[in-house]
Amino acid sequence: MKIYKYDVEKNRTGNPVLVKEAIIESNDSIFNSPQLIAQLFSFLEKKAEERVYVLALDAKCHPLGISEISHGTATLSLAGKKELFTRLLLMGATGFVLVHNHPSGCPEPSKEDNSLTGAVKDMAKLMEMTMHDHIIIGKRTYFSFRQNDRL
Repeated sequence: MKIYKYDVEKNRTGNPVLVKEAIIESNDSIFNSPQLIAQLFSFLEKKAEERVYVLALDAKCHPLGISEISHGTATLSLAGKKELFTRLLLMGATGFVLVHNHPSGCPEPSKEDNSLTGAVKDMAKLMEMTMHDHIIIGKRTYFSFRQNDRL
């Protein structure tokens, strides 16, 4: 299955539009387990800086696309909630998974990760979207907020 990686640019009138950046090939068509999502984003293990991505999903957990939300430093990446939901709305998502990496290799959530997860979950509820999970990619491992009953 082809999954499009999108970016957001301004059109001639200054409004945000999705632009296809790349195609990611996947053998899976339904992303309803943290393990499958961690495999899809395993490329983040090699990144030297924190990056935050979103996997947009339809009501049946079929992928609509992925998009980078933030690219930060070796220890921090500020994920803008407005930018996150702009991308989700443009992709027509009803649900999503937030994914980011910890370049240290340790996927244990920080205080900021916990805070971001709570704020995004609350906003998703207001937007009538489902936040299925927040996954942190470490070195050959991951942390799932859903699997650890923290979502």
